[in-house]
Amino acid sequence: MPTVDPSLSVNVLNGTTREGLAGQVGDKLTAAGWKVGATANADKSDLASTIVYYGDPKNQAAALGVAQSLPGATVQQSTAFSDTGADITVVVGANYQG
Repeated sequence: MPTVDPSLSVNVLNGTTREGLAGQVGDKLTAAGWKVGATANADKSDLASTIVYYGDPKNQAAALGVAQSLPGATVQQSTAFSDTGADITVVVGANYQG
């Protein structure tokens, strides 16, 4: 069941060539009740899909809640972003239509 948990931090990374996209998505998530930490560019700018990553399995419902605000996004458990300190990391891909 998707939830919004403002106690969790969400980082947003732009995985496309669209300038300012991470900031736009961050603003959208803030408006939806999320605590957005950092917004920045991802290591790659040719990502096709928007993916919401969560490290701790207990944050799956929250990741689904984030994805609900971003049409076309999917969720994936991964520790790839654990060192950022954020509970959830959104990597925005070209399929984002915001």
